[in-house]
Amino acid sequence: MKRKEGVLARLKSVFLALQRFRALLLTLSVIVVFITVYLLVLPAFTLEKDTAKEQGGISLTGDPTDGELSYAGDGYEVKASYAQKAGLPDDTKLNVDEITDQSDQYQDYYKKALKAVDASDFSFAKFYDISLKDGEEEVEPADPVNVTISYDKSVSAKDADHVKIIHFVEDEKTGKITPEVLKDKKIDITVKKEKMQEASFEADSFSVYGIVYTVDFEYNVDGQKYTYSMDGGTSISLKELLHELNVISDDKETSENEEQLFIDEVSDVAFSSPELVSVNKGDDGDWTLTSLKPFDTTETLTVTMKNGNVFTVKVTDAQEIGDTSSIDVNKSYIISTHDANGFHVLKTDGSVETFTDTSGFDALDNNYRWSFYYVFEEKDRESTLTYVYYFIRPANDKSKTIALNDPADTELIQEGTNNVAVLPQNGGGFFFKGYHDTELAYADGEFSGSTTPSLIRVFEQEPLPQYSFTVKTDDNTMGKVSGYNENDQWSGEVDQYITRTNNDKKNEYTIRAIPVNHQNKGVNKWIFDHWELNGEALDKNTYGATINRYQLEIPYNGSELKAFFKINPDYEMPDNEKEGRTLDKTELDQWLNDLKTKELPLNRDGCKKTAEVYDYENRIYRVDLTSQASLETFAGTIDLGFIIDVSASMNFPS
Repeated sequence: MKRKEGVLARLKSVFLALQRFRALLLTLSVIVVFITVYLLVLPAFTLEKDTAKEQGGISLTGDPTDGELSYAGDGYEVKASYAQKAGLPDDTKLNVDEITDQSDQYQDYYKKALKAVDASDFSFAKFYDISLKDGEEEVEPADPVNVTISYDKSVSAKDADHVKIIHFVEDEKTGKITPEVLKDKKIDITVKKEKMQEASFEADSFSVYGIVYTVDFEYNVDGQKYTYSMDGGTSISLKELLHELNVISDDKETSENEEQLFIDEVSDVAFSSPELVSVNKGDDGDWTLTSLKPFDTTETLTVTMKNGNVFTVKVTDAQEIGDTSSIDVNKSYIISTHDANGFHVLKTDGSVETFTDTSGFDALDNNYRWSFYYVFEEKDRESTLTYVYYFIRPANDKSKTIALNDPADTELIQEGTNNVAVLPQNGGGFFFKGYHDTELAYADGEFSGSTTPSLIRVFEQEPLPQYSFTVKTDDNTMGKVSGYNENDQWSGEVDQYITRTNNDKKNEYTIRAIPVNHQNKGVNKWIFDHWELNGEALDKNTYGATINRYQLEIPYNGSELKAFFKINPDYEMPDNEKEGRTLDKTELDQWLNDLKTKELPLNRDGCKKTAEVYDYENRIYRVDLTSQASLETFAGTIDLGFIIDVSASMNFPS
């Protein structure tokens, strides 16, 4: 009993506690309502951000005002944009020191950059020591800063993909500098018309940054790229090599030998694969390069100067083509023959130049280069030979070809299209064969057509920097094509012309398809329909009658772009263009006789029809017609018969 009373007592105390807590909640609710109403009737006020920072427990959210710092250098400007959360003091200044190639640090950063991006050389490399300073003290941002370097002096760069940004991170404890290629950062490179205009990237710390362009180094003289090749077992001195590449030359107007002065400043020469080409320094201070064996890889010759400058030369072996399957229409070739006096090279003007060996063939310009346009192939029925025909054209003039079609021809290089069969020979080389058993031959210092052929040796060159392609019309009675040809001359409105691409393999010039002007009642008879590139129709919505510059990518050298036209559906044909002709009496008599004797597929049951016609006086005229022609279909010529009202009795006003 006492236990029961104890439990009841506890329950009573809990109930009283809940009542007191309920009263407390009611009181607090009243206070909250009072404060809310009070705040609503107060006038609006603003809490400044600086004041807010001083108030404990107050947090501001939203987009803070961004800051921007700038620095103007020689030919460039650097801007640093940051958010408030970067935590930079108000008096922060941007400081930039360009590390030029005149400084001792430049070569150290250059070599580290080469290793970082795994390149043999750079087309350009620029290094900047960028820092943020509050007075004399360097500060680092608490949040990444966006850095943009813009240039008012041209910096050559063909594309943005090969531009790399490198951050040289310095270890605070050891002082060791490690290059880091920015990949995951926000990078934006602007390249227009083969010029780099600006480079932007995100920086979370500041030290030295490098901007480099990673393209294999090649010498470029007058728009022509120069590389070098040499036969196995041959040698060449460094001075001769650099002279052939137009890297150095002796100024005849001075008493000093500039070539020798350059060689005297070379401290080291190294080849990328010593087992292929050996390099030895002679007593005269020059260096000798000896090719030990043939190779088909691209190698590099690295030359280090005493002042620390380093440059490389791309070196390839002269590649001789031995079968037609190796001929690539996107490359150019050297055509030559070989005898005891050396290699006789056919130049594109028809003349000949003789070389002691094939070293330097890769350095020959377009005056020596030929391109091959595949035409067709056929098999000889009486032998196992396969004749593969090409248009063999000068790389600098696609209007001409090698002509071996007639023994009477005196000009080897002619205007027009002349097919030449290229026949591989056992042991290497080719015979070039035209019609009438005329073949390419070398004798008495010149190439010509002959019945006694010479063995022709063909050496592959670098891929063509530009493609040539033909623009033509499908039907010249309906339309023509126009544009500039590859000789920079206006073609006018023609059936076809040869033009070229730019270095990106896109059309260098605007191309137009123009319907022939033939109008009736202000409407032209023909209109443009579509283009076909190498037999494949282009999208009509993308490519209209005018194809603007750099709009169309050409897939290979010797491509064909063809314009197609159609009859304008809105064109109304005048009577004199309608098809039909007048029959003379002989033709008419023959036609009537054939009509009488022709056996027609008749319908035996016939088909009877009755027609009633009412005239203006409401008189009825009934005409009964019986058909004798069947409704069957058949393959063959159809003869048509006509009912002629000779008496004109059916001609009445109705």
